[in-house]
Amino acid sequence: MRVTNSMMVNNLLRNLYKNYTKMDKSQQMLSSQKKFLRPSDDPIGVTRSLRLSTEILNMQQYKRNAEDSDSWLQSSEQAVNNIISVMQRIRELTVQGSNTGTYSPDDRKKIADEIKELKEQLIGIGNTAYAGSYLFSGFKTDKPLLNKDGTYDLDGGILRAGETIEVNVGISDRIGMNTLGQKIFGSMATTTYDEYVLKGVGEFKGVTLNGTNNDLVITYETTPPGSVTISMDNGTYNSIDGLRFVKDLNEKIDATPLKGLVKAELEDGIVVFKGARNFNIDTTGTTMDVKDIMGIEKGKNADLSKVVVSDIDDIDREIFHGSTEYLLKAEGGFSGTAAGDSFVIYYGDNKYTITMDRAYTAAEDKEFIYDFNKKLAETSGLAGHVKLSMKDGQFAISADKNFKLDAANFNKLGFEDATSGLKGAKAAYAIEGGKLDLVYGDITIPASPDNKLYIKYGGNNYTINLTSKTYDNTPGNTFDDLIKDIQHQINTDPALNDLKGYVTVTGVDGSIKFNSDSPFDLVYGGTPVTNVALMASLGFTTEKEGLLIGDRVESGGATQLLGMLDKLIEDLNTNNSDGISKNLARLDAHIGNLNSVRAEMGVKANRLELTLNRIEDDNVNLRGLLSKNEDIDMAETIIKLQMQENVYNAALSVGSKIISLSLVDFIR
Repeated sequence: MRVTNSMMVNNLLRNLYKNYTKMDKSQQMLSSQKKFLRPSDDPIGVTRSLRLSTEILNMQQYKRNAEDSDSWLQSSEQAVNNIISVMQRIRELTVQGSNTGTYSPDDRKKIADEIKELKEQLIGIGNTAYAGSYLFSGFKTDKPLLNKDGTYDLDGGILRAGETIEVNVGISDRIGMNTLGQKIFGSMATTTYDEYVLKGVGEFKGVTLNGTNNDLVITYETTPPGSVTISMDNGTYNSIDGLRFVKDLNEKIDATPLKGLVKAELEDGIVVFKGARNFNIDTTGTTMDVKDIMGIEKGKNADLSKVVVSDIDDIDREIFHGSTEYLLKAEGGFSGTAAGDSFVIYYGDNKYTITMDRAYTAAEDKEFIYDFNKKLAETSGLAGHVKLSMKDGQFAISADKNFKLDAANFNKLGFEDATSGLKGAKAAYAIEGGKLDLVYGDITIPASPDNKLYIKYGGNNYTINLTSKTYDNTPGNTFDDLIKDIQHQINTDPALNDLKGYVTVTGVDGSIKFNSDSPFDLVYGGTPVTNVALMASLGFTTEKEGLLIGDRVESGGATQLLGMLDKLIEDLNTNNSDGISKNLARLDAHIGNLNSVRAEMGVKANRLELTLNRIEDDNVNLRGLLSKNEDIDMAETIIKLQMQENVYNAALSVGSKIISLSLVDFIR
């Protein structure tokens, strides 16, 4: 075959282009300092670089998480250190106050005043926030932990033992950065109930009643009784006759339809009216100058407050971090009770009888709850441990340990009348659905067989046949009625006897919540097949497993530490030397507990420090591997580029000498 000039030229150009391409790639590598610029350059190397880059990004996020957790822990530790400092100061003052030979009763009152101020400081520290989040309120970081009176706040919520805020600081490595408030302040068994209070702004001044200023008109929330006139007898009450005035006033109130609904009391010389519902002193018909006599404005509504009754014996037991709720919920409505009706409660190893003083109509459910809880609060052994409340339009009794009710008379409260009595079940597990709003969307329970809800409990499947109806927020078809109907099916269906008393249904801020004493599941699809549309309408969009609630403290619950300080202040003010001495041991117990909490924080801080060091080391190693995988060797690349340039230039030179073009080539 003849080799022509054209073939030699084409071959030369092709080789020159290849060499030029290599040289161009080397120049790009030199300018970018990377071995590959596109996946096709080195698919395996690119894959490895992507994996290493992802790991580096993860390490950066882990580092941020660890640093945030460390800052949170430092703030928490500083708060606990401040609490310990305050407690040590209180202990110093208590030691001084226990010295009967040196300090007089007046001195002890001054010590009590300082401790009272220190208590306020402790409440402030308990509500410490970091970056807008309260440190000790569990998941409710937007809610303060404590009220001004030292009880738990939480905006009406519950702080559970499992509310640990965990963050990722590594692959399968999580750390809880928060400390729950009950670990610091402890918990006391508490009964709370609502009370409306109309209180004067000054002490009782005295009055002379002469027939023109005897009438006091009280307007009560419900009708009847509505507005009721209380007419006092003529007579003179001096400023020191406050107790006599209140006694005579209550006798007049008890002679009207307000008997058992409103009561007057004298607290530190100030007249206070209390009741179960809202009320006021009406401006129309009231001739008594209540503003001058008692410091109460006419027409002003009573203030809603919570009465907190605690078991004072709790301050002497080991630091208590909350209790598990035992709950028994009625299935029907309140039908009213008669005067003298007795209610028997078995709690612990004892039997207690609560006897009501008057009759209650079906419309006086709030009044019954108010008076029943007052009876509980006055009963030693039940005070702080058992309470009656209204849940979803039905009565519910809860306690901090096992209890049982005699069947007699509890059926009047809507509890099923059972000859064996009624037992409270431990609400240890719960499943809560999504929020429902009947204002914007009705809930329709279809007809059978699409009305069935399935629960797995104790290894068995149970079918709840819901009532086929539409809940549209009209009377009888409200959210509370939906809760009642579900509970009613559980309590009355013979096939669900194993669930009766052990599975309760409650409403929480518009969501349906199932409670049980042991693990359970709501079946979503699967076998048996639950109507998915039905589940969704009730707020459950996936299969749910019962969540362990654990011990909890509730809003309004008393704190053990601050309850102990209240007792100390009381003992100092009453010059109780024995009580002051006992408080030294209590203070030592709480300081010891606080030191334990601080030690736990120290352990977490040390772990975070080690974690940060490990993250830094891992980050350095990963960046080294990434650099080794994709960064060029500068010297090697420069030498390689110079060689390619030399070859290219040599090829041009040699090619120009070997391939000489003739006149014919130019003519072509």
